[in-house]
Amino acid sequence: MSDQTREPLDDDEVRWGLIYTHNRANANTAELEETAATLVALADLLIERGLLDRAELEATTAEAAKRVRQRFKDRGMTLTRREFTSSKYDVPPEETPQIDCAARIHLCKGVCCKLRVALSSEDVREGVLDWDVGDPYALRKRDDGYCCHMNADKGCTAYEQRPMPCRGFDCRDDARIWLDFEARIPNPAVNESTWPLGVSSGNPGADMDSDDDTTKA
Repeated sequence: MSDQTREPLDDDEVRWGLIYTHNRANANTAELEETAATLVALADLLIERGLLDRAELEATTAEAAKRVRQRFKDRGMTLTRREFTSSKYDVPPEETPQIDCAARIHLCKGVCCKLRVALSSEDVREGVLDWDVGDPYALRKRDDGYCCHMNADKGCTAYEQRPMPCRGFDCRDDARIWLDFEARIPNPAVNESTWPLGVSSGNPGADMDSDDDTTKA
């Protein structure tokens, strides 16, 4: 088949190609660790001989690390992924937030399904949850901002396989969603198509995703 008539790759082929590429890229980790160990050893020798101040080195290194991370992000060279010490299937239901979602979704509009979610290696390898080819490995969203697995009538169509952040997310103290959870008073902002942009959660731990969840290949 000539290049002119070749069928375009579908999303699944692109995804598995990216997984392979990222796995190959991660194979360089051992060499990077060796290089890092050499630099640390050199720094220790210089400090031991009084040629370098440790506190000054650590402060400079921290600042340089921030600049490098930002450079990676600006160039689109990051992967969004969260790793956990146990499988999502090992978490007992009674240890997850007990929220009557079905009775409240008409109030909150299920906007938690608009939050950005980083998938784990378990999620990706399982192959059920759809991730964004342009933003690996973030859970893919529809054009309306909702998770691609969210169905207005049926709810989450991948509920049994939902990722760990979805299982553990607790909206009760999230001011972006509820002004008063117990009184069932939602934040009016949930009706805005741009939610959650510009809306404060009032709880730094409320987000499903953060910069700390980003790993680089």
